[in-house]
Formats: sequence, structure tokens, C-alpha cells
Amino acid sequence: MTYSHYYNNAKKIFAVDFIEQSDLLMEFTRFTYFTGCKFEKTQLLDFINQNGGSYEFNNIVLNSKLSNNELYDIKDNAELGDYFLL
Repeated sequence: MTYSHYYNNAKKIFAVDFIEQSDLLMEFTRFTYFTGCKFEKTQLLDFINQNGGSYEFNNIVLNSKLSNNELYDIKDNAELGDYFLL
């Protein structure tokens, strides 16, 4: 499922370093599409799990790899495309 294609009001966020600007992340709510952004893994997981909603992440950068259990835990609230490690 691609959330941004189903919801016209989806916000599209490009190339923001949420490691350096972590306070900005909480400004985004449901139905947000992130591409080319940088996250700490725990920050990303907390954001998805605490806020609910439907998110897409594509071509993002993480500080560490997500485990299979972590991927399973977020599957109902987020679609994760390609990600790269720092």
C-alpha cells in the first residue's frame, strides 16, 4: 500500500536530518511521506509507534539496522522502502 497515493493531503518531506533537528519530527502527523531523510533508529521507531497514523519512508538513512521484529512491529503504521546505514 502506498499511503501518499491514497491520501491527497499527505505531507511530503524531503532530505531533513532529524538526528540534528529532532524537535522537527514531532511536527508531522498522520499521512506523511518521508524521502531522503536521516533518523536515529530508536527515534524513528518511537515516532511511528507513539503517533499512530500511516507513514511512508523511502531512501532514508538510519544509524543502525532494523531487526525483523522491529520491521514487523511497524508494518501496520508504516511502509518502509529502501534505507541506508550511516
